[in-house]
Amino acid sequence: PDHKERIEQQIHDYYRGYKPPLFKAVTSIDDVENSVRAYKEFYGVKLVVVDYIQLLRNPRGSRYESVTDISQRLKALTIQYNVAILGLAQANREIESRPEPIFSLGDLKESGSLEQDADNVFSLWWHARGRNDSIPPAKARMQFLKRRNGGRRDGIEMVDLCFDAPNQTFYPWE
Repeated sequence: PDHKERIEQQIHDYYRGYKPPLFKAVTSIDDVENSVRAYKEFYGVKLVVVDYIQLLRNPRGSRYESVTDISQRLKALTIQYNVAILGLAQANREIESRPEPIFSLGDLKESGSLEQDADNVFSLWWHARGRNDSIPPAKARMQFLKRRNGGRRDGIEMVDLCFDAPNQTFYPWE
């Protein structure tokens, strides 16, 4: 209890003067749907973050079919409740064996139709995961893989960022 209270106080202090984010532990796509409905009605949420999609339970057929159903239901929620949904998903381990961490849509693990249903898909690689000692550990790279409503902006496919791990914050790489 003391640990939980301390963390809640840290979150409260961090968001002092702002409306703090709402957190809810969910385990299934049904829980997500019920939470989005309630949080939209009572709090007017505009963004929902699902961390991470492949952990949601759904009793539909194979794992591929289950993730496909989850993806389609998340897409329906965005339309029905006019909320943005940021779905975090794990990439397969194949990326770690490549000389350079360049992602493709096919790298989404157990992706079902995630990449098909999503309006935008981007990957994030934090260089501190270790393969190249010449790259500063604070460096992260965001790679834009899909933009449904247009091509890549100004031809930019990748953006380098600075990741402040203790504060879980990204900044422009200088």
